[in-house]
Amino acid sequence: MKITWKDFDEAAHEIDWKFQHSNITTIVGLQRGGLPLAVKLSNLMDMPMKVLDYQTRDGKTTMEELSDRLFDLDILVSETLFVDDMCDSGKTIKDIQCLYPDARFAVLCTRRKDLVEFSPIEIDEADESWIEFPWEK
Repeated sequence: MKITWKDFDEAAHEIDWKFQHSNITTIVGLQRGGLPLAVKLSNLMDMPMKVLDYQTRDGKTTMEELSDRLFDLDILVSETLFVDDMCDSGKTIKDIQCLYPDARFAVLCTRRKDLVEFSPIEIDEADESWIEFPWEK
C-alpha cells in the first residue's frame, strides 16, 4: 500500500478535526515515523511538539530507558497526543501504555484499531503488505 502526500495531508486534517475541541495541548511524535505527522499537527493545531526517541523495531531500548525518556519530556499525559506513522503489531503503543495507561494515540494508519484513539486509515489486520510513506523515497 502506498500513502501519498495527498493522503498524508488529508489524514492529518482528519486528526486535527478529531482533536480540535479536546484538551490536547502537546503533540509528541514518535521518532522516526511519527515526526512528519507531529510537525504537521503541531502547525495545524498551533501547539508545541516534542519528540520521543523510541522505536521497538530494533529492540534495543529497555522499559527503564523508555520511562526515563517519557519523564524527560516533561508532559502532562492527559493533555498529550502521541502520534506515529502506523500501528502495526502495537508493541510501541503497548509499551507506552504500560507506563501511562491513559496515554492517547493517533496514527496515520493502523492494523490495530483497538490500540489507538483515532486513525484515518484502517488496514485489515490480515493484510501484511508493506506500507510505503511518501517520505520513505
